[in-house]
Amino acid sequence: ISSSSGAPSLRAAVAQVIAALDAPISRQDLVDRVLALHPSQARRPADRVLAEVRQHTDLVRLEDGRFAPPDWILRGVRFRHVPTPIDSANGIVPIFPCFVPFLLERDAAGGPGAPPLLTLRDQATGAEIAWEPFDLHGSLLLDGPGENAIHFQALNLRPWFHRHQFAPGDSLMLTIEDPRRAIFRLGYEAAADADRAGIAVQDATMEAVLTALVEKSTSEQPFIEEIIPAALARLHEAARRYPGSHWYTVVTRSPRLRPVDDYAIARATFRRPIDRLFGYAASPASERNLEARVEAYNADQARILEVTREEDRPDTPRPVPCSAETALRQSMRQIAAFLAQEGQEPATEDRYRCLAVPSVYLAKHEGVSLADADYPMLCRFLLSYYPRRVLFNRKAFTARMLASLRRFYEQCGQPERAGLPPRLSRLHGLVDRKIALMNELSLDSPQSARLFARLFPQADKVDAEVLTLTFRETPPRA
Repeated sequence: ISSSSGAPSLRAAVAQVIAALDAPISRQDLVDRVLALHPSQARRPADRVLAEVRQHTDLVRLEDGRFAPPDWILRGVRFRHVPTPIDSANGIVPIFPCFVPFLLERDAAGGPGAPPLLTLRDQATGAEIAWEPFDLHGSLLLDGPGENAIHFQALNLRPWFHRHQFAPGDSLMLTIEDPRRAIFRLGYEAAADADRAGIAVQDATMEAVLTALVEKSTSEQPFIEEIIPAALARLHEAARRYPGSHWYTVVTRSPRLRPVDDYAIARATFRRPIDRLFGYAASPASERNLEARVEAYNADQARILEVTREEDRPDTPRPVPCSAETALRQSMRQIAAFLAQEGQEPATEDRYRCLAVPSVYLAKHEGVSLADADYPMLCRFLLSYYPRRVLFNRKAFTARMLASLRRFYEQCGQPERAGLPPRLSRLHGLVDRKIALMNELSLDSPQSARLFARLFPQADKVDAEVLTLTFRETPPRA
């Protein structure tokens, strides 16, 4: 849709610019090209352009901030597929995982006048390789292309397999020649000719990149069509060398990752409700790695707590416990006075929540207000209760909570608590690591109880309770 001036709409302008890209482009150049097609009188036109650009999930943002088009990322990428023994004997190549996500948005069912799903060319001769669609039940697709055509799941390449005397363990070596038209070069490598050391290096590199992207993602299960191009963009040159294992093989073998059906990749410890219902076993390698990390964490925690214990002053008065209701009421008054002193600002409500979470624990389990808490109480909250029971124990919230606590105790004006802020700073890394380890405990693993006991040696037996807080829309007034 064009505007009355004849200029294309913002959506059309963004699509036109992206379609013309053949190399990475800087953020500013992308904005300038779009605004040249779609002039804007908006106060912040770049924000509107970038908001529309974010809708194009096939456009990958590189580590240097530039945007890379899918053609540039995929063209020339090499990968291998090792068929199963049954597929080798029958000359069958499954579309998933072999060609995913390299077919972009092409339709496997075809249709009147539709281009072929993909084109295969011989790596050595360049001649086109004929293939036939193969359906889920292993029989050739009999009905022609049309609206109700069966979506086939594999390619029948039996003549080509027979010509190369394909044996179990041999590899298909594929190169993406034209991503837009789905043209692939197809080669053959016997198992005896494979460079195992080269494959291992490529696999380790791919696993490291995928793990970093999964950990960084805002989604617990990022989609394959987004994360694989992002990984290939980071591996731009390496992805064009001698190929390692297929990315799906790398994920299934990794102790840190797992595939989620045929649409996403997640951490190895990620569980959906259906996984908990029917079971999903963690790999032994993953559990051994987790146990070693738990032991390393316990050693670091003991060392840091011993250092801070030496700083305790014997003359520091210990707080006198009171009822939970009284302690919580006192904490809310203290928080309100603190926020009033800090001044009303956009972060006030969030800071109220950051201080309310430990206040509820201190009132309920220690019988003291926030201002009366001592270091051992805060340690019990941060290193035992908080990682297990608080709903929003994420890194970002933890950082804000610790910053708010440090600021609160700095403003308390109590000499005996002057050492709390630096002590809390030392706990920051421990809290983050403990939360990460807790989140990786597999509930369906026979080792989970033992690992939990090692991570929380002083934990009580009842862990079903979850700390829930009802927050007002605005913080209380002093």
